[in-house]
Amino acid sequence: MNDLNLSKLSLEESNDGKNSPSHPRQRIQFYQDESTTTSSSPSQQNQQPPQMYEQQSPTPQMYEQQSLTPQMYEKQPLPEMYEQNQVPSTTQYYQQQQQQQQQQQQQQQQQQQQQQQQQQQQQQQQQPYYSNNGFDIPTQTNPQHSEITSLEFGIDLPSDGGNMSGITNDSIQTGSWFDDILNYQKQYFNSSNNSNSNKATTTTTVQQTSNDDIENYLKDHIQNKIKENQEQKQYTHPINMEYGIDQSVLSSSTLIFNRHDQFNKSNLPNGFLLSPFYHPISTPTSYDYHPPQCDNCYSYVNIYCKLNKPLEVTNNSNSNSNNNNKSKKGKTSSLSWTCSICLNENLIDDGKSGVRNILDVVKGLGWWSTNHYKSVFSSETFDIKIKKRKSYKSKSIASVIDNGIDNDDDDDDDDNENNINSAKNNSIKNNDNNNSTYIFIIDENISTTDLKEINESIRLLTKELPDKSNVGIITFSKNISIFEMNSINNDEKSKESLLGFNSAKLISGANSLSQQKHLLKRRRKLYLETIEDNKKMINDNELQVKERTPKLNSILTSLLETFENNGDQIVYESKPISLGVAIESAMSLIGSGGGGDDNDDDVVENSSRFFVFLNGSPDYGPGSIPKMQSGLFVNASSIGGGSKNNNESGNGFNLTTEEHAQLNNAYQYYEHLGEKAYSFGIAIDIALIGYNNFESKVISKLCKPSGFMTSSLEASHGRNGQSVKGERANILFSNMNNAIIKNSGIFGQLDIHCHDSVSLTHLIGPTINNSDIKNNRLIQSFNRHCENDEDQLISTDQVNDRYTSFIISNLQQDICFSVYYNLQEDIPLDYIHFQFVIHLIKANGVKISRVITKRLKITGNFDRFLSSIDLKVTTTLLAKKLVLQSLKDQSSNIQFELDKQVKKICLSCSKIEKGWFKKSIIIPDIIKNEFLKLIYKIRRGLLFGSIIQNNDDLVIHQNDLLNSNFIDCQKLLLPKLFQLNKASNQFNNIPLDICSINPNVILILDCFTNIYIMIGSEMNDDTEKLKLLKDHIEYTTHQRIPSPCVMKFNENGHDIRWMKSILSSSESYPIQERINIIKEIYPEYKDLDINQEFLKRFDDPFSSNDTTPAQFEREITTNLL
Repeated sequence: MNDLNLSKLSLEESNDGKNSPSHPRQRIQFYQDESTTTSSSPSQQNQQPPQMYEQQSPTPQMYEQQSLTPQMYEKQPLPEMYEQNQVPSTTQYYQQQQQQQQQQQQQQQQQQQQQQQQQQQQQQQQQPYYSNNGFDIPTQTNPQHSEITSLEFGIDLPSDGGNMSGITNDSIQTGSWFDDILNYQKQYFNSSNNSNSNKATTTTTVQQTSNDDIENYLKDHIQNKIKENQEQKQYTHPINMEYGIDQSVLSSSTLIFNRHDQFNKSNLPNGFLLSPFYHPISTPTSYDYHPPQCDNCYSYVNIYCKLNKPLEVTNNSNSNSNNNNKSKKGKTSSLSWTCSICLNENLIDDGKSGVRNILDVVKGLGWWSTNHYKSVFSSETFDIKIKKRKSYKSKSIASVIDNGIDNDDDDDDDDNENNINSAKNNSIKNNDNNNSTYIFIIDENISTTDLKEINESIRLLTKELPDKSNVGIITFSKNISIFEMNSINNDEKSKESLLGFNSAKLISGANSLSQQKHLLKRRRKLYLETIEDNKKMINDNELQVKERTPKLNSILTSLLETFENNGDQIVYESKPISLGVAIESAMSLIGSGGGGDDNDDDVVENSSRFFVFLNGSPDYGPGSIPKMQSGLFVNASSIGGGSKNNNESGNGFNLTTEEHAQLNNAYQYYEHLGEKAYSFGIAIDIALIGYNNFESKVISKLCKPSGFMTSSLEASHGRNGQSVKGERANILFSNMNNAIIKNSGIFGQLDIHCHDSVSLTHLIGPTINNSDIKNNRLIQSFNRHCENDEDQLISTDQVNDRYTSFIISNLQQDICFSVYYNLQEDIPLDYIHFQFVIHLIKANGVKISRVITKRLKITGNFDRFLSSIDLKVTTTLLAKKLVLQSLKDQSSNIQFELDKQVKKICLSCSKIEKGWFKKSIIIPDIIKNEFLKLIYKIRRGLLFGSIIQNNDDLVIHQNDLLNSNFIDCQKLLLPKLFQLNKASNQFNNIPLDICSINPNVILILDCFTNIYIMIGSEMNDDTEKLKLLKDHIEYTTHQRIPSPCVMKFNENGHDIRWMKSILSSSESYPIQERINIIKEIYPEYKDLDINQEFLKRFDDPFSSNDTTPAQFEREITTNLL
């Protein structure tokens, strides 16, 4: 039906793309045949069927709108063809007359635009503004505005001072504002096409293009591929290449094959990498009105929407009969815009018909009359912020103060000072739990050596936390100890304070909380300490600085004396660990129940965070995991592709039936506990301390919704007593601090709009089930203060099947969603569009929506589709899908699954030619040469290779991959090696080859969670180069989550084995290619005659690859059938 509507519009236009003639007699000629018009007289032309006159009958308003004056009917000089006795046809005559009329109309429009600009400059001084008494309308001095009064006095002004700044007299003139928007859109497309031809997919016009445009685009794409191949031959690249990528939305290909059968059978991971907060969402300018949405798919108007100007816009507001005639004309007689997602045509209200009120203005002319269209029609991405209505009462103001709303809200009530002051006093007494709460949960099995670094990191964090935040501390083993903070005032009884601080509430960790939960709720203030401002003015010139958390610091000091694992004992008997009950107790302190009771009335009105320091796998109470001592290390043979039918679990041995049941219960328990913590606005971060077995696959369910998990070893491990970033305390502090400051808000939702022919198959990222949104106490607490449904965070009762919605559980800036799709049917279009809408609720209650629209071309050539594939994005999507499958199936043979999937891709993308006796397979060059090379590097990397032997470390890296953006994923899958250039003092990207190790170079290998730095023995005294190195590390690791562990060593050190395990040996490249690499990396070897004997000096006898790239290619490409 959409295609029919588009064709119907095109029939009402002339062949040259212009509108139909304005003269009524010329409109009759549009329905006549050319042969009849040339022979008929003017009198015969008037004898037309009555129906045609009913459809095109001229009215006085039509003459006024088209500016038909008597001068138009005066005698015009005869054209030259009359002098030459060449009598034109009636059609030619009317075409000439039409061109003259159009020229006159253009001149009149230019004059009108000049007059409008002058009027706008005069009206800028008379714009309506807000006041405490309501809406003020200045007096009008322009006599032209006095004629248009029906809309001004027909609007119902809101009693609460609603914003009407977008409604001016100029916006009522239909032609002016719509022409401005249309010209702005065309001007943007023209300027962007001239400036950058490589971005044709995002700057081309929305109208249908021909096949020549696709061919030109492919020519440019092929030329770019040739340039990239030429750059790859140089082996070294500048380091700043990856930072120029805008990874908000990255597509696996720039073209889509239009045949759904072959597209789906290709087995390629077609999809997007969506980083919604890659550009931090700052509070944008408040919009007076909400941008228009499609009536069919509810997508927002965007840069790729087509604006439709009608054939004739009539002004029928003065006559009821004319209004009925206008309604019969349908959509073609009104302004409209075509949705780029579903191709539905949406009407634009002209602001003249019917009785007008504020609701009609909001849905119609309100947004179109403002300047907000410039941000929508100039970029694929724009942010929306709707101004709050001034209808909140004192209860809402109290909640606003308790939540710490920023001053960037434009609609704060300035006339309610008394209510605000009373709300401040009430919030201090009755709403202490509304502030953010941070609870530190420490395992009692941690050694005192590790506890000192944890103690230091917590002290550093409390200095950075905002004022009025609440902090608490809990230790757990077989019993849970909740330390009392406010039992004794530290200022009045300093001597007795230590005895008070050592007192704690003991709870058994054998069972979930029941009656103890309600007791903790009533006495929560006893166990939490509020952070106060540590600066106090004594006199005019003296400033006294105190500790911000003296009670918490005293407890941390006392823990160093009470913990039994002092690190000196040879054998330490570990205590039972009850992690689940410790989390439940912490949830009860901030007003949420952690047990099986889900009917809790308490709500949390701001985000909180738990920091868990764990020393081993939980083995006591709810969520206990069976002992699996043989699961410390991963079976390397299975990763290397040994047994195909691996029935073993992820821990390397078969479990009994009872252990399987216990393990499944632990999975479900921690998953439910993590989702419940998220519903109360709580994020859980776990730091694994020590060398024990943690069973991170199970406990990672706690961190899945909104937290993350890291591992931390001793400070002196692997660094020879040196560190670029500092001790482990700084790493722990950075992880906790970055998790707080990089949080974008308190609630998020993702809406995906796509064409009906596209089917979304998988979504990988930090999300939970949409059914859990009804149990979200954070949303419920905010909606209690909203008097209107439009002000609520989200409407849980709305059911819509036009688009797909997901909850964004983790709102960190570096998160990423992997969206996979297939085709349900063939696509008969030239373009297809995807729209991603991110709804974010910030900590101050401000609602912001980010809209990202992506356009992809459609092609009918499968080879062109393959040439447009972004191999790095495709391999990232493939790796994430396989890693998630391995985590669910508890299988460690992930390398075998990768080879199996690659074989399917090679077979489905190849051409099979049948011969007399055998079948031959022709694999495309992009798959055989480029795709398999990337797969080979990923296959022997950190996540798919045998480098990481510890199962817990492998699970942590895999979870980091699932939630990381494109650049961070490349560091995990395809880490880059950088060398400091002596001449330019810049870091260049060089191949991963052992020949790069040399005494006179500085190398950096960034693997995201670990950074390996090799400083040659000849470079230790170069202070300038070392300073550049330090600045570079600080810049690249700034606010990274998790904070990486930096290792420094030289070419003869023992720790260089970490770098050599990732670098390739001499067997990975042909001899001539290795020689070219060495000559380019080391300029001093350019003039030398390098042979195979010379290359042996770079080889490492202990490093050897299982297979070479050539052998891997033969294994994949052979026996495909």
